[in-house]
Amino acid sequence: MKRIALMVLAGVLALSAVEWDIEQVTNDPSLYSSGPIIAFTPQGQPVILFDQTNDEEYSYLKLVYKENNSWVSEEVLESSGIGIFRFDIDSEGNMFIAFCRWMEDQYDLFLATDTSGEMVVHQLTDDGDEQYWPVIHLDQDGNPHIVYIMTPRTLLDKQPFYGYFDEQGFHSEQIAEWTNPTGFDFLLDANDLPHIFYTYEGNIWHTYRSSLSAYPDWSAEMVAESSIDDAAYSPSAAIDAQGGFHVAFELSGSSIGYATNKTGSWISEYVWSEQDNPLVNEDLAIDVDHAGNPHLAWGHAVDMDSQYDIYYGTKLPEGWSHEPVTNTPDVDEFWPEKHFFAIDAQGYGHVVYAPYELETEQIQVYYAKTTEPLSVVENSPRTTPIDLAVRGSTVYFSLPEASSISLDLYDAVGRRVTCIASGIYAAGEHSIPLNLAGLPAGVYFVRLESTNLQASAKLVIIR
Repeated sequence: MKRIALMVLAGVLALSAVEWDIEQVTNDPSLYSSGPIIAFTPQGQPVILFDQTNDEEYSYLKLVYKENNSWVSEEVLESSGIGIFRFDIDSEGNMFIAFCRWMEDQYDLFLATDTSGEMVVHQLTDDGDEQYWPVIHLDQDGNPHIVYIMTPRTLLDKQPFYGYFDEQGFHSEQIAEWTNPTGFDFLLDANDLPHIFYTYEGNIWHTYRSSLSAYPDWSAEMVAESSIDDAAYSPSAAIDAQGGFHVAFELSGSSIGYATNKTGSWISEYVWSEQDNPLVNEDLAIDVDHAGNPHLAWGHAVDMDSQYDIYYGTKLPEGWSHEPVTNTPDVDEFWPEKHFFAIDAQGYGHVVYAPYELETEQIQVYYAKTTEPLSVVENSPRTTPIDLAVRGSTVYFSLPEASSISLDLYDAVGRRVTCIASGIYAAGEHSIPLNLAGLPAGVYFVRLESTNLQASAKLVIIR
């Protein structure tokens, strides 16, 4: 296995600066807003989830999003005792929040969803062991998959677990044969198979499930082997449209490493080398644009006694670029590991963070968006609209061009109930009657899928 090769040029590469519009999202001096993470609605709008507390008993997870060009916030969950939290949004706009909460001298795993119209919390573990560090992703049918760490009460070793749902409820299994990771990240591929990138004994590893059968079949491979003085930890991973993986990770000291298998085999290199730039770089996040190019954001300081700014970089033909998103010497930017940076379907970059202002001792949420796309998205299927609606017992939809479609009905937990229609339909407007006889009361979803196009609509049956 190749060691991480030094491939950056000396100094910082020149780049036409990426411009960012920065907005303050929260502004309540009596409350501390921290840990913001970001996801996107099906319409591509950013949604920010964060923790908000005061010096007394107020403690909530809050959601903030834009409505009529103004930030609107909602209380989601009472957050007393909540540790790490992560979330994802399905194609109908429903939220799924995975979090760990301190319960009777231990952390247990929870999932909160609003698929029923209100936020409902489900406790997933209660076995006397500790579960924490959850990372959640939804598959193409909107089903949640969660990777987390478990520490048995009788042992000290941290063990990684993969959890998923079926008709019988929540199931979990230990991932391969590794313990005590110093950070991990988790993705689902185009076939909804889980891939976990983690650090073990200073190296970056990739483990994955080769099928979704009832019998676990985990495989593992080394992504990047580091030297004794340059141990890797805290990887962040992304997958491009062609199925290639991109992994960024911290290295001992102040270096940043990057590895990809987009050419068929793993190749690793430095994004930032401590030898050339002896500064402080940590807590990074990676995403890829529509063309499969990697983009990173991370915390940067000139030394351990200086305040952190957020930096951005991408890979250019001549090497990696580095430039600031924020430049505030008297403010220390804080951000959660990995999930504070993302690229939307139009190619714009988004960053959320919570700076600590030394003079006022305030922590509020800020949001930054690039003024131009990091890459140009042409004919992206995710941005092509389909008009779909359910009125009464009839489904109405329109197609921009003749297409082969499938129109299906799903229940509230993502199980397909029936196929409503399928076949080739002409461009234009269509209406199809729904047979609701025999269906129990509840929330359902109609999903239309066509070549490179998809849409969904909610249906509520009241008896």
